[in-house]
Amino acid sequence: MVRQRLLLSSHQLVQGIRTRKDDTGRHPLTHLRASLLRRTGADDGSTAERYSQAPRTREAVFYYNVKMFDGDRLITTDTLYYDTQKSMAHVVGPSKITSKTGVIDTENAYFNSKSDQARLFARSTVTDKEKTITADSLYFDDKTGQSQGYGNVIYVDKKNKNALTCERFNYNEKTGYGYATGRAVAKDYSQEDTLYVHADSMKLYTYHINTD
Repeated sequence: MVRQRLLLSSHQLVQGIRTRKDDTGRHPLTHLRASLLRRTGADDGSTAERYSQAPRTREAVFYYNVKMFDGDRLITTDTLYYDTQKSMAHVVGPSKITSKTGVIDTENAYFNSKSDQARLFARSTVTDKEKTITADSLYFDDKTGQSQGYGNVIYVDKKNKNALTCERFNYNEKTGYGYATGRAVAKDYSQEDTLYVHADSMKLYTYHINTD
């Protein structure tokens, strides 16, 4: 038996609310399943096997092997909660978010499709080409380029062969400026000998940011 893949998009979720009405003239989520799912035959196990809705809160819930497209971002997760009023997606369980900018591995995260802001919990990891950052909590704003990490932060740049560990990390991708606090340790292993720098707090600067 060929299982069908359910491809969801945040736009389709909102449109499902706006274009469908029940007998009372309201816009409940009970009609969303027919209006927001585009099915294609593919036996790859990518199927939302369960679905539920909450008409009053406008929240749709999809369970098991869920895939959702949000712009250029593909969210693959075990459980997806989507608030159509706030454009907020909440993934629970082993999840992977892929986009043009990188890959996120998490088990508990919130994404706002309007503001392009993300909140990651439960020891998540973000990979951008050869750079990775892991922390107990991570916060990102794609529009401003601002990122923050809290709790046993580990940053590794495989290309430039350096790394950083700390308890709190703040960095802006657009300005190249940031800081690290809480038992911060920077390591550079690009040369024959490894250089270590220890400090309670340290400022971070990226030079030639447009060519790195």
